[in-house]
Amino acid sequence: MKVANQWKPGALKVEKILVPVDFSTHSLKALKHATALAAGIRASVILLHVIDDPGEEIPGSPLKTRSYLAQQTKLVQGAEHQLALWAKREVRPHAPVRHYVRRGRVHRVITGMAEKTGAGLIVIGSHGRTGLKRLLLGSVAESVVRNATRGDAGIMAWDDDAQKLTWLQLERGARNAPRIDS
Repeated sequence: MKVANQWKPGALKVEKILVPVDFSTHSLKALKHATALAAGIRASVILLHVIDDPGEEIPGSPLKTRSYLAQQTKLVQGAEHQLALWAKREVRPHAPVRHYVRRGRVHRVITGMAEKTGAGLIVIGSHGRTGLKRLLLGSVAESVVRNATRGDAGIMAWDDDAQKLTWLQLERGARNAPRIDS
């Protein structure tokens, strides 16, 4: 992505949109806007829920007790059920959809899934109460931007204050990404 205007609606050439969700109202709004965008550009939606699991990165982690693993299994099963419902109700009537539940460090799983699936755009909900200009250090959206490895994947977030999707990044290290209305 060298030219910002390549990402304007109508010129957006994206085949897959990755939408990480945490089942909050913010992520539902992001999903609805991503679905509308996908329908408009004939892209598919990849719906992802990540169960934060710091022990996933530590071989032989002491966190992996029998009760911990049983709890993780229940979390995965519940998330798979909820994600399937969101895919059916929110996306499938408008765009093709695949959905995944994964465990691990949230931002790493999101950026890894974008690369693995070839997603050209990530649309993420933001919980920032002061808008995207002041994302709190450590937020998932900010971590995704800082750790994105696909130079050609754009990243947008639902800005609850502005009630629209806002560009966070057009390419790795991009600054002052343009705002578009959706």
